[in-house]
Order: sequence, then structure tokens, then C-alpha cells
Amino acid sequence: MFDKAGPGHPGKLVAFGDVPRGHGAPPTRWMTMSRASTIGAGISLPIILLFVFQQSVTAQNFSARGPFAINSLSQNVRITTPTPTSKTGTPVNLDVIVTYPNSSAAAPFPVVAMFNGFQAKASWYTPTANHVASWGYVVLQYTLQGLLPIVVDRVELGYLTPLLDWLKTQANTTTSRLYRLPNTTRLATMGHSRGGKLAALHYAGRTDVATAVLVDPIDNTNNTPEGPDYPSAAKALMAANRSAGLIGAGVTSSCNPPGSNYPKFFNALAPGSWQMVVVQAGHMQFASGDGSLTFWGIDKLCTHGKISTKEVVDDTNTFAVAWLQSTFRNQTSQTGLAAFKEWVKVQANSRALNFTVKGSATI
Repeated sequence: MFDKAGPGHPGKLVAFGDVPRGHGAPPTRWMTMSRASTIGAGISLPIILLFVFQQSVTAQNFSARGPFAINSLSQNVRITTPTPTSKTGTPVNLDVIVTYPNSSAAAPFPVVAMFNGFQAKASWYTPTANHVASWGYVVLQYTLQGLLPIVVDRVELGYLTPLLDWLKTQANTTTSRLYRLPNTTRLATMGHSRGGKLAALHYAGRTDVATAVLVDPIDNTNNTPEGPDYPSAAKALMAANRSAGLIGAGVTSSCNPPGSNYPKFFNALAPGSWQMVVVQAGHMQFASGDGSLTFWGIDKLCTHGKISTKEVVDDTNTFAVAWLQSTFRNQTSQTGLAAFKEWVKVQANSRALNFTVKGSATI
């Protein structure tokens, strides 16, 4: 447990390639493609790329981009959701973004279904989607169409299954850019704010979701009281008895009110769960935004901490990759996970983060 850390050590470099916040240059990647390209001549490109991926395991730095170049596919997707009043279901149009490794060398890749905060857009989380995808994941996002759309939790929970069906079709279509890349049988959910709640509800209620990363999630509030349309994610997690990775904002506001924010979720999670609190993060600093008036307005409603949004997003990206790798590639990620632990210790000692592993005295 690192929530009672002592004074920091500003000049101390650690194996993770990082230093305490506010001291020194940002971390750098430890292995480059130029080095990997000298492995040998006469070897096919896919084999070289696979070798690079395997070699990167021995020098992983989760705060840096992963070994894969990435690409994205943006498409309007029409899904049909189940409804008790219609035998054919209800059609819904979604703006879908799929961010994926631009390589078939180590495919197929696990899928991370990533959910936006209330009234947020998928594009506001592009740096996080890009970072996670570079480590060998297909990130599936969507944005509700229309001006300030409001869909109750009960209805929106019905969107994931048809979206995954669409993704499976893409994976099996030879002309698709996603051909053979996503592995929908290896599935995680991730989300911020209300999206963290949706990610938690899917994780608690579906057997096909292996894990979840919850980013400053918000459960029921005065505006969304618990009921059939707005079930409690914390109660669902408690009943499911599952562990997850949880990130919280140390600065609260009306956007992440005490009693509905991250501690409620951590209390409901099973032992082994990780909780990282970014002490000087405000609720909307987990979203990078897009420069739009909509983002500006929502961002102004939520209090900022004393660090930059980029620092908050970078911490989120590092944590998310570490938790996902510990779930999907635990055996081949021990070097990176050990380095992540050292990074946590340094940041905790500098009082930038509080880090807790539920049921354990150490990470």
C-alpha cells in the first residue's frame, strides 16, 4: 500500500525510465524499430515484427508507446438493439472508431471496449486509445449521434453486443482493414466517468469480459437515482466479486461528487484490484478533449487540479496498459510489471499518486 508515502527523491532514476513528476525529461522508449531492423537479413517482415514484439517484452516501458504502429477506422455503424416493444429491435446509428495495431504479426489482438463520459465523444480519448492500441489491443469506441443525446444506462448497455457482432464481421471480412485483427473472445471494458460505470456494469454482468479499467467512474447521483434505468454499478460489482483496475481523481467537484465516485467502486471490487489516485487530477482531466465548445463547457464545470491534463492522461495510459498486460499477457510482461511497480513507488514517494492493492500490503 502506498497511500502513506514519505518525502520524494527528486533525482532518483528508476528502471521504468521515469522520474518523479516535475523533475527531468519524460520517459523514452527503450527499444526502437531501427535497432530491431538489424536483427537479420532474409527474414520476412511479419517474422521480424513478431520478433520485435517478443523482444520488447524484456524491456517494457508502459509509459512509452508500445511496439506497434497504429491505425484507426472511423465509420457510421447502424446497430439494432433489443426492445420489449419490437420483435425486430430498435435501430441506432453510432459513430464508431476502432484503433488497432497496424500489423498482423501477433494478431489476433484482445479487444478493449472503451466508453465515453456523459456527453463526451470518443475523440476526446484519442491519446489513451492510441497508447493502449500500440501495446497490442484493438480499441472499440463509439459516440452517440445527435445534439446532446441522453440514453439511459439500461438501454445503452444493449449496444455492446451488436457492436461486437459488427466487429466480428469486420474480422472475418477479407476486404476489411480489420481482417483477422480483433479477437472478441478476449475482451476488456474501459471507461471514464459515466463510461466507467457502463464498463463496470458490463464487466459485472457479462461472462465474456475478462477484466475492466475504470477511470474515475461515477455511480448513481441525484440526477440519476438508482432504479431500473440506472442500476448501481457498485452493487453489481459487489455481487460479481471481480477485481479490476481503478483510477481516481484526487480533486472532487460536482462532476465526481463524494459518495458516487471512485471509493464507492473500490469498496465493491474484489481483492487483488488496483486503485491509483492521481492526487492533483480533476475529473475531466482524464479526457484530452478536441478543442470544441462542447468540451470547453463540460471541462469548465469540473475543477482542475494543479497538474496538466497531459500528465493525468499519461498516468492513466501507463496504468491501463499495466493492468491489461497483467491480465492478458502476465507471463510475458513480468519485466514491464516490475518496472511499473518501481514507477509507482517513485510517484507515491513524491506524493503524486496514492496506490493501493486491495487485500495486500504491497503492489
